[in-house]
Amino acid sequence: MDKLLHILIILSLPVLLSAQLINNNATIVVESGATLLVEGSLENIGGTITNDGVIEVKENLTNSGTITSGVDSKVIFSGTALQNMDAGGASFYDLEISNTNGGVNMINTDATVSNSLIFKNGSTNLSLGARSLNLGTSASWTKETNSGHVDVTGN
Repeated sequence: MDKLLHILIILSLPVLLSAQLINNNATIVVESGATLLVEGSLENIGGTITNDGVIEVKENLTNSGTITSGVDSKVIFSGTALQNMDAGGASFYDLEISNTNGGVNMINTDATVSNSLIFKNGSTNLSLGARSLNLGTSASWTKETNSGHVDVTGN
């Protein structure tokens, strides 16, 4: 009976655990052609993230460090519940909102998109609140779903 209980606990671990990436004053480099998939939240605390590939986040993004985005890089929000983005003033080359249920809330800080803001899949809403999302002079906005929108409220 004890062996069966241990097996059931081990099999349920992936459901009980959430993968989170915390960068505390280190450097992370995502090279061109590479994808960094974060199944939980991504927290960049005083560190540096250089993105020349794809960063996909399933939960929240918090940045109090530096995020630099190269040409053709992309950050994707692809959660299944409401996600928060505290971008720390970061500039993203491509920003894709692919959240299937709840969308993304911008909190605390502003962000910039220099190339493309893409809405894809399900309930792809982006709520700015009192934050600003600046689109670069040559940036485009693509809506690949019938239900996505940007909510602008606040100041």
